[in-house]
Amino acid sequence: MPTKSNNISSLTKHYLASRRPFLKDSSYAHYEELAENYINPYVGRIHFENLDSNKAGEFINSLKTTGKTSRKGGLSNKTIRDVCSLLKSVYYFAAANGDCAPDIRFPRFTMAKPSRMKSQVLSSTHQKQLENYLMDNITPENLGIILCLYTGMRIGEICALKWSDVDFESCLINVNRTVLRIRNTEKRGKGPKTIIVTGTPKTDSSQRSIPVPKAIGKLLKSEGKQMLGDYYVATCSNRLMEPRRYYEKYKQILRKCGISTDYTFHALRHTYATRCIENGIDPKVVSELLGHSSVTITLNRYVHPTMEMKKRCVERLMR
Repeated sequence: MPTKSNNISSLTKHYLASRRPFLKDSSYAHYEELAENYINPYVGRIHFENLDSNKAGEFINSLKTTGKTSRKGGLSNKTIRDVCSLLKSVYYFAAANGDCAPDIRFPRFTMAKPSRMKSQVLSSTHQKQLENYLMDNITPENLGIILCLYTGMRIGEICALKWSDVDFESCLINVNRTVLRIRNTEKRGKGPKTIIVTGTPKTDSSQRSIPVPKAIGKLLKSEGKQMLGDYYVATCSNRLMEPRRYYEKYKQILRKCGISTDYTFHALRHTYATRCIENGIDPKVVSELLGHSSVTITLNRYVHPTMEMKKRCVERLMR
């Protein structure tokens, strides 16, 4: 007979505890948040034996419509997929450990195919406007944004970049760490809800060396020659700037340049990838520069053909 100790909420807690030693702090915090906010309130009290297709459908629809913790609006498809993936992992863990019947037909979680997102790539004109402003107003923060335009680094990677990671002679940037704000999984009483952590980059592929153009290399040498190796590039001090604050500064710069603030910081990464492809760089090389595990990810998510690229392609038909 199913008992309270093996309802979905309890099994999820056991699963996360078993995975804790093998997960990065950021990954564990993410899974714990998914469980607490989206699994436990909806299906936590029931058992996998009772999670049929009807209940699974109701669960997905609830996440789509009122899934946000405020209950005002639904979750993104990406978050819903993450929730379903975690729930599946909990089921397989529980079945393998005899905490639920191993022959349950686990329901399929189907979602409509997400609509194609608007291209997050700066036009050549906007990129030039931004570069001109940054070059005319060199500060540690502005230098970091310039580097993102010419390396495709993620915001957490640029915040964690130290001068010791820069090889001035070879014009290389070594990406060894990232910084991010995560849920405080060790909070007690009135402790902070979130904390800043520094760790290794997102994946093994993300640890990489990125060559930069010689002009950018000269700029780095000029700005960093007097800096201590342990100083952060984006602050030129031994204190890092957290991504959330850096993002706010980036938005301020866009306003000063007269560029729409709809462009996220991640748009710099998309822009870098697209410019690389526009200039004929092999997709495999672009993939490694971005730190992706496969070329498919690069081409599907980060390369956005511009109208200029399309026009050049069709003109070749007349040659």
